[in-house]
Amino acid sequence: AAAAAAAACLCCYLLPRISACVLGVAVLVGTYFLSGYLCLAATAIAAGFYLFPQVLLLLLGLAAWILFLIALPVLCLGLTEFGTLTYFFPFTGPFLHVVALCILFSLDTPSLFPRLAVFLALLWFFPRIVLSLVTLLAIWMALPILRTAKARLVQLAERPYGVGGEAVPEKVKTGEQAIALVLGPEDEKPHPPPSHYDVLNSNRAAMPSELKSSYRRMALLLHPDKNPEERAAVAFKRVTEAYETLSSPLSRAEYDASLDGGLFGFAGDETDDADENTGGAFVPPDAGTAGLPPGVKKRRAKPMPRRR
Repeated sequence: AAAAAAAACLCCYLLPRISACVLGVAVLVGTYFLSGYLCLAATAIAAGFYLFPQVLLLLLGLAAWILFLIALPVLCLGLTEFGTLTYFFPFTGPFLHVVALCILFSLDTPSLFPRLAVFLALLWFFPRIVLSLVTLLAIWMALPILRTAKARLVQLAERPYGVGGEAVPEKVKTGEQAIALVLGPEDEKPHPPPSHYDVLNSNRAAMPSELKSSYRRMALLLHPDKNPEERAAVAFKRVTEAYETLSSPLSRAEYDASLDGGLFGFAGDETDDADENTGGAFVPPDAGTAGLPPGVKKRRAKPMPRRR
């Protein structure tokens, strides 16, 4: 991949026109497979850029400005006025806007008027020095924000699923403990079924590699060839279903949303079934049912209307 990227950069540097043509042909071929109308539109834009580049750029800019005006009219008009005044008066235009801002601040706080007047005088006579100092001050004030953002991005890259608000569960060591964790203890009291993360003896902030290692450990403890208990096969199937759901990023995101109440709700027959099966205990959406995918609950069949 690195060699191909280096070769592409070298071709673009030595043969810019040929490289642009090849890239345009590749884009047209790709759009043709997506949609014929999209391919025609891309061909028209490419021909317009080749024959009338300035006119097409002007039209595209006008279209973008109209869309911006429709979306944010006040901001669009303000930026248009500032850009027009700056284009015709490169220094006087921005200076007048700074003066207007200083007047607004002075009306709100009259004690700032002498300081702002000195600032405007220095800006008028020494614009480069004042702008350089203002830029350095802005960079100095933005450094804490940039450091916080960098730390947040690094943390997000290292732990995309969070740092874990809940404690890491203690690892099970025996097959009996694994069965009790997955299926619950053997008693007549109803217990709410555990989540997929509890089944895998992990937590919601676990990385994919950690989930994989937890699945391997639980599968080794619950495999029917390794565990002679009667409930080991059912527990092994439950662990496999949980890992199949959490191994895919998309299905894991949907499952996390279901845990937070974003995708599933309880009403009507589902609530009645949950109350009957668990004795009034709350059943999370990942309860699962034998023969059904994880996260799907078995509904009670509605009675057919009687014929008169």
